[in-house]
Amino acid sequence: MLSFISLLLGYLLGSINPAYLLGKYLKGIDIRKYGDENAGATNAARVLGKGPAILVAIFDLSKGLLAMGLAYLLGISLIFVYLSGLLAIIGHIFPFYLNFRGGQGAATATGLLFYYLFLLFSRGQLPLILLALLALYISIMAYILRKQELIGIFVMPFLLFWIIYYGYHNINLPLIFISIVILFLFVLNILNLIKKRALILKPQTKKAIWHWRVVLRPLAMIFPTLYIFLDKKITLIIIGAVALPFLILDISRLSLHQFNQLLYRSAVEIFRRQEKKKFSSIAIFFVACFLTVAIFPKTLAITAISFLVLGDIASKFFGLQFGRVKLFERTLEGSLAYFLTCLLVGFFFSLFLNLNLWTILLGSLAAATAEVLPFGIDDNFTVPLLSGIVMWLINTKIF
Repeated sequence: MLSFISLLLGYLLGSINPAYLLGKYLKGIDIRKYGDENAGATNAARVLGKGPAILVAIFDLSKGLLAMGLAYLLGISLIFVYLSGLLAIIGHIFPFYLNFRGGQGAATATGLLFYYLFLLFSRGQLPLILLALLALYISIMAYILRKQELIGIFVMPFLLFWIIYYGYHNINLPLIFISIVILFLFVLNILNLIKKRALILKPQTKKAIWHWRVVLRPLAMIFPTLYIFLDKKITLIIIGAVALPFLILDISRLSLHQFNQLLYRSAVEIFRRQEKKKFSSIAIFFVACFLTVAIFPKTLAITAISFLVLGDIASKFFGLQFGRVKLFERTLEGSLAYFLTCLLVGFFFSLFLNLNLWTILLGSLAAATAEVLPFGIDDNFTVPLLSGIVMWLINTKIF
């Protein structure tokens, strides 16, 4: 009976909708018929003003925790304590006195998410460095994207992965329920993304991401992947065998003017216009990969090449789609995406490669810097070599 009462209290607390009640009290309106027609804090700010919206946000964020607190005081099993928090989300979405049409439950779920994160951290299941990286990740993505739905799409999968990774050896109720809450917020963001059409690709973004070079770019991850399992000599032979035809082609066309002209007329999609009188970025990429593997220790070479491959994709997409501030020939948003992607790649590799935090952080910064600064050299060449040098200096404790 007490377990049932706790679930009922959770639902009833969740069904108290301050946005709707304040809308009726302050303006005599049904807030669900104004703005984005959602009875939540965001729409309250739009329709009722900042003051009422703050009250709405505070109550919506805390009512799931209040439900859990009351359930805990009843002395029932912990699983029903956590379930009462989930029932608060359901009550917020489906309040019985509003014909089961309330808000979206995002604020209530977010309140529970913060609580579960604190709980896992206090129990030692989440390291402080992960929370710091998460805070940095959210801050940068919030600046780049500027839209709540888009932020959730990129943040929630990342958070869920790390929660599961650090908690899989000690599965408990907080871990299970935080996973449920994260999945709920992720699905909610997808639905809002579709409803509000928050991500409409710009023409230049569509053109760029469907270009054959960008489509095939992820295939280049085969080199660092192979190097994980193969020794240096075999990896160099493989990269060299792939690079050699492109180098021969570039040397031939740069040496023979008529051949160069013929190639640019018949294979306009293969070579860029600015590559007519210099080596192609494809050839430079393979040469850079070869040199990176040849020069640096295995762990650093794998990381540096991965920085180049994945960072470039992120920079291109986010720079074209969300770029606002020019930074030399790039955009600030694209360069931040480059840095953040390298940071996440390095942090992921640190799980099974010998990489420390400073190596990852400064290597990522070096890669992003090499990508944005106009050295007059193709960044396919400078990114892996510069980031490799910086990571090597850190590892050898030269600075």
